[in-house]
Amino acid sequence: MKKMLTLMAVALAASSTVALADTSAVLFQVDMSAQEEIGAFDPGSGDQVVVRGSVAPLDWFSDNVLTESVLNPGVYETILDFDNSNAGTTVEFKYVIVSGGDLTWESINNRTFLFEGEDKVLDLVYFNDFAGFTSQDVTVTFNVLENDDCATCTIDQMAIRGAAAPLNWDDDNTQLVDNGDGTWSVSLLFPAGTTPKGTIAYKYRAHADTKPERFDILGDPCTAWDDATHWMWQDLRNLYGNDCFANLTFEMDDTNPTLELELDDWYPALVGIADENPQAPAAPSKIALRQNAPNPFNPSTAITFELTEASPVNLSVYDLAGHKVATLADGVHQAGRHTIGWKPENLASGVYLYRLQAEGQVIERSMLLLK
Repeated sequence: MKKMLTLMAVALAASSTVALADTSAVLFQVDMSAQEEIGAFDPGSGDQVVVRGSVAPLDWFSDNVLTESVLNPGVYETILDFDNSNAGTTVEFKYVIVSGGDLTWESINNRTFLFEGEDKVLDLVYFNDFAGFTSQDVTVTFNVLENDDCATCTIDQMAIRGAAAPLNWDDDNTQLVDNGDGTWSVSLLFPAGTTPKGTIAYKYRAHADTKPERFDILGDPCTAWDDATHWMWQDLRNLYGNDCFANLTFEMDDTNPTLELELDDWYPALVGIADENPQAPAAPSKIALRQNAPNPFNPSTAITFELTEASPVNLSVYDLAGHKVATLADGVHQAGRHTIGWKPENLASGVYLYRLQAEGQVIERSMLLLK
C-alpha cells in the first residue's frame, strides 16, 4: 500500500508538471477484483471500466478509461485534469463497465467529491461498493420506533424492504413484530456465499387504518402514502434533505454471526407537526432548479426547486426534439424548497430536459434515463 501511494504521488506530481497552470490533477481508483471473481468484469475479453460524471473533463456520455495498476492487480486508475476555475464545485461521478456495446452502471447513488482547485487522490473504492460475499451466515436484528404523528389512526403492520436477500424491494411480506412499547423488531438470516459484504440499504414501510393527518397538513411531496393499499414509505426527508428516495444502511460484517442494529426512527424528529401552524423555514435568497437525483436514473428520480416567493410554477419534462413528455407541477407554490418525484413510463433511454418556469424566469437542466 505504501508503494502504491508513493507511485500515485509521483504520478500526480508528473501530471501537474505537464498540465496547464490553471488545472489540477485528480486520481480516480476503483477495485474491480470482486467483479472479476463473479464474472461481471472480464478484461481478457475486452471489458473496460470507465468513469463518467458531472464536471469536465468528466461528463455523463463520454468515457474516461481506467487502466490496471502495475503494483495492485485488480485496481484500475486514471488521472484527470480539472479546470481550476471550477474550484469549490461538488463533482458527481460513477464508474461504468463497458462490455461490447453494453454499459453496466454502478447502482449506488452518485459518488461525489469536492474539487478544491488542487491535486487530489480519491479514496480507493470497490465497484458498486461490492467487496465480495460473506463467508458465514449472519443474523441481523432490525429495530424501529413507531413515532409517527398518527393521532387519529393506528399503525397495525410494519414491514421492511431492502437490497439483499432475505430483503427485497418488491413486497411487504417481511414484517416486524410489535413489541407493545412503540417498537417493532425482526431478526433475519443473511446467508453465507450470497450476501454482499459492505453497505446494504433498507427502508421500513407501515400500514395504517387511515391516512396520517400530517399528509393533509404538510402535504405528501414524495407520494409516500398509497390510498389504495394504506401502506406508506418511511419518511426520511429530515435526515437526508428533500431526497424522497433516501434509504437507511448498515455495514454487513461477517466476522460476527449476530448483528443487532440500533433503534431506527420511523419518522425522524423535526419532520413531524410541532403544532397546528408549524413555522416555515426561511425563504431562499434566489430561485433555483437543482440537478435531479439520482442521475443517471432508473426507474425514478427526484427534482428539487426553490422559490423566493409564492409564485405560479410550471415544471415540465421534454425530449431533445422539444416534445413535452410530462408535466410535474402546474400551479401556485409557496416560497421555499419543493421536491417532486418522477417515475417515467413508456419512455426510451436517453437525455431529457426539465424546465422550471416561475417568478418570471425559465431555468432548464438535463437528465439521463437509463433502462
